[in-house]
Amino acid sequence: MASYTPLAHLPPYPEPSHGSQDRSEPENHSTPPESLIEPSPPTPLSPEPEPEPAESTETINQPESTHNLIGSWWLELSSLTICLTSFAAIAKWNWTTRYSEPLITFERFDAASRGAWGSLRLIGTFLQHPHWASLGALTTIILLAFEPLIQIILTFEDQPVTVNGTEHAQVPSIDGTQATEATAFIGRSSLLDAGIWTILEGSCAMGFIPFPGPDGKESKYPFGCGSSNVRPDMGIAAAIWNGFSPLITKQNLWPTFTWGYFDDPPDVSNNSPDANLEMSDQTLSITKYTIPEVSLQLSNYNGKSRCASETDLCPDTYLSAKFTTNPGHTISFRELNTLILATQFLQANESWHDNETTWEDTAVTAQECSLFFCINEYETIIEKSILRERVSSSWNIRTPASYDSTIKEVGEFMAYANYTLDMNGAWPELTDLQISIPNQDYSSRAGNLSQQSFNITQASIMSLLKTLKDGFGLADCTSNCTTNTTIYPALGSSQPSSLMSGLGETNNVSLTFETVALSLTKWMRDREFSTTSVVHGDATMFVVITRVKWIFLVFPAVTLILGIVFAALSIRETHRLKRGAWKDSALVTLACAPTGEFRDRLQAAVATGKIFEVGRMAEVMMEYRDGLGNLVLKKEEDQPRV
Repeated sequence: MASYTPLAHLPPYPEPSHGSQDRSEPENHSTPPESLIEPSPPTPLSPEPEPEPAESTETINQPESTHNLIGSWWLELSSLTICLTSFAAIAKWNWTTRYSEPLITFERFDAASRGAWGSLRLIGTFLQHPHWASLGALTTIILLAFEPLIQIILTFEDQPVTVNGTEHAQVPSIDGTQATEATAFIGRSSLLDAGIWTILEGSCAMGFIPFPGPDGKESKYPFGCGSSNVRPDMGIAAAIWNGFSPLITKQNLWPTFTWGYFDDPPDVSNNSPDANLEMSDQTLSITKYTIPEVSLQLSNYNGKSRCASETDLCPDTYLSAKFTTNPGHTISFRELNTLILATQFLQANESWHDNETTWEDTAVTAQECSLFFCINEYETIIEKSILRERVSSSWNIRTPASYDSTIKEVGEFMAYANYTLDMNGAWPELTDLQISIPNQDYSSRAGNLSQQSFNITQASIMSLLKTLKDGFGLADCTSNCTTNTTIYPALGSSQPSSLMSGLGETNNVSLTFETVALSLTKWMRDREFSTTSVVHGDATMFVVITRVKWIFLVFPAVTLILGIVFAALSIRETHRLKRGAWKDSALVTLACAPTGEFRDRLQAAVATGKIFEVGRMAEVMMEYRDGLGNLVLKKEEDQPRV
């Protein structure tokens, strides 16, 4: 984890503390655990705890039996409409057999047998003379009018349902196939064991490192191997370099110069003779920013920036920094006993680099950053194939007696060196570093967390420190190691270290530390994919729930009953009259057409356009002779004159 602290008002530079390892730890808030490397404000790099199961989200439409029920019901109603038109055709023959009515009524029955418009006309007739025969026409009209409103009967609702991997595999997908590993899974760090010892056990030469003991007298701890005996893990190196990228390209080699041009080196951060060559014969003013408590300064010549490009010989310095692996040499992280690396820096605003301000008017930022080990608990979710994580809880509590030795003097050195993780090239055999979750926090999260502590092996720590120290140019030393001031871009005979170049190029040191922490965290979690230490998530599926508004089905239900009643009465009437069910056959209509003078008068009415007037005036009925029917006028004297 990385943390950051402004250094605007710094307390006096702290002396190495000799306190106990048990110390209060500030609580960091992050989510489900994995051991991670994190930056501080500027703070540390931290190994991660195991993450919460990732969740994927998808929508699955599952047809309900209600769909089939409503569809079948409406199909029956549509079929009923067809039946009703047939029964309307039968009714016209039954009607004329039993009653004498205007000829127009016969025509309206015939029209009703052919569609809803005819049924509407037939309703007009029965408004004057109500009869059960109107039920068929009324039902047809109702069914036709209600059909566009069928959607109000059904409502659809997406309801989220959470299923695990086994249940998810049993859900049919759209194309009928579903992979068993369809749910998301994510790496979970359970142990960090990276780096390799390149020597055989017991083959290191024994040595002793002196240090001030707790009683003020000199003490010594024995060591067996140096940092050179550890082969760094390539994954660690790649993750660190990835975090500091993009790095600047390798600069050109510069010719060697002597100090002969100056009586004394100039009091600027980059006082290399070749970089200050053009300033040697000038009297120039200098503005210097200093933090005496940590012996850090950043100074440049007043005026605009003198570097036109990265190939110029110029003394401009944009970044001045110091690095340490000892918590006691920091301002904000003295109690952080999982510290990996800390930096204090002064950085000039980009406005000077871009020649927008002069040096004396340029703002300078002072901060302290660190990388440390911690355990993070994550809340994760995958939406549309994008992983989203939030750190809900974080712990950096070093378990007492971990990363220690049975040799008494080693423990005393740890206390003297503020429980640093860096043995500075003189390594005795140490136990794993263990970071633990407090009991009260773990008990409330036991359902989400698979373990309460996280171990990092000594070889992993040595590999990580070696890669970082080599990148920043930190040499191994016997105790309390802190670098001298390192500058960027340091154009001249002394080039900056590779990782220092990465910091300078970013123009944002704290953000770079965060990126490095995230890169190392990702590496730690990804390496677990080759093992069984992965977390399978749950899938949130949205199932379409169909709801039926039964109150709206009352209307079509009543209509269905009316249609069935009409059909039953029509069948009963046909059987009672013992006449054929001729329906809407045009041949039957021709066979029963009027004859004689009545036919002639109808033809004349058609010719003069008065056929509907005659139809309303002429009352007709069906007259049967020898089993054959004819439409005849009820009374000859009522026969219309055209």
